[in-house]
Amino acid sequence: MSFLNKTRKKSLTDVVTRAGIVGAGRVGSALARALKHGGASVAVVYDQRFEVAETLAGEVGATAVKELSGLRGTVSELFVTTPDDEIHRTAAALAAEDVKVRVAAHLSGALSSTVLGPLAKAGAALASLHPIQTFRGDPDEWKLLTRSTFAVEGDERGLAWAEELVRGLGGEVIRLKSDQKALYHATCSAASNFLVSLWHLVEHMALQAGLTPIETRRVLIPLAEQTLRNLAEAGPLLSLTGPIARGDVETVRRQVEAVNAKVATREKSLFAELAEMTADLAGDAGYLEPQTLEKIREVLRKIERDGLDVETGSAFSAYLDAGEG
Repeated sequence: MSFLNKTRKKSLTDVVTRAGIVGAGRVGSALARALKHGGASVAVVYDQRFEVAETLAGEVGATAVKELSGLRGTVSELFVTTPDDEIHRTAAALAAEDVKVRVAAHLSGALSSTVLGPLAKAGAALASLHPIQTFRGDPDEWKLLTRSTFAVEGDERGLAWAEELVRGLGGEVIRLKSDQKALYHATCSAASNFLVSLWHLVEHMALQAGLTPIETRRVLIPLAEQTLRNLAEAGPLLSLTGPIARGDVETVRRQVEAVNAKVATREKSLFAELAEMTADLAGDAGYLEPQTLEKIREVLRKIERDGLDVETGSAFSAYLDAGEG
């Protein structure tokens, strides 16, 4: 993996002349809007849900087509923004319809550009460009692409084009090799998706402590945000705080007793794994004397990872059903 600094960028209109978007989901829609706002021409939009394609096409001044054959002879740069499992099949279908383009790209983080191989047989350069960003589907999310880092990969021509495209959008570039993509994408999942799962754990635990999900977000999101700022500035070793890092054995013991009494088995197991990792981190950072670290670990081993579950799910679901989530 290599990071590339911004260099003099080409105009986006020089990089993308007649774009075709295949897949009008969250990322495909954000990309189409970003291209439009950057002055590039979006010529055609295709989606299996034609009404979705029509809506997006109307926004970006493109033509919506009902069949993949509608892209034949109408686009120069093709973006396949379907779900990952459909990318190769879509590329093969486009090739079967004799769709020929100068560049074919997808935005998957896990797959290499080679899944677009059927289009290369007709002369297309191949690229993958993955925006390291999260998208919920809001109309203004195209702006995220103008300040995101993209992981790019491809053949020689495709890679050069992808880098020009990202810089034209206003983003930053890192290069990946094709065999790095799966683990890179798993890392992205850990940084984003697993963070959401961790927060779900926080809200489950907070509910047992008497806080609704909305209250939990109001009082604990600022704590989480400051922690992320600390991580950005100093990294994990210098950002660790709390009772484990302080070697406060009795506070950790009280936490373990409360978790054992109130928290469901699955959440207890996750809490235990994270607490043990935190203890390891505190040891690596030199915060604790060996004997204190061992006392902390001894207390953490008392977390009950097996046994009957504590009933928390129904109460949590009730808050979600009432609009509290």
